[in-house]
Amino acid sequence: MMRLRRTTAGLIALAAACPAFAQADPHAGHTQHAPAATPAVDPDIDAFVCTYFGTVEKGDPAEILATIDQDFVMKRPTGAPITDRAQLQQALEALRGRVQQTIRWQTLETHVHGDWAWARVAETSVHKPRAGGTPRTFDGSHLMILRKDGGRWLLHRDYGALNAGPAATR
Repeated sequence: MMRLRRTTAGLIALAAACPAFAQADPHAGHTQHAPAATPAVDPDIDAFVCTYFGTVEKGDPAEILATIDQDFVMKRPTGAPITDRAQLQQALEALRGRVQQTIRWQTLETHVHGDWAWARVAETSVHKPRAGGTPRTFDGSHLMILRKDGGRWLLHRDYGALNAGPAATR
């Protein structure tokens, strides 16, 4: 669905579609972002999504938490919602210790309402166990609610759902 061709033209299109990475961003040249699904996707929200998923893929809990609002709620396919920053940091550190992630994402739809916005995002992530073993692929969707604070977008609410159970990756 969201396969990227690693061609010069694809990288040029990526840089144009993902302004957060086209600047002096630490994730410049990132090839995991598919261009927005429609021209109606707000470029600032798409840039936030690029930054957020690029940071998640990198795996540094402090960098991830810097993109998340103080009053956040995060719901993943399994388990109770997370609303505590220390609990989220612990979960992120545990995940980083267990797996290396490769994430592909595409912003499908956005709506901005003043200092609030929402985005619908498709995500495919591959979790490669650090201890060895078979990588697993997760195909999912996110409904993200963002809040603008001090001129920058932050993740306020995130509901993540799997489109299918995890699959072994060859």
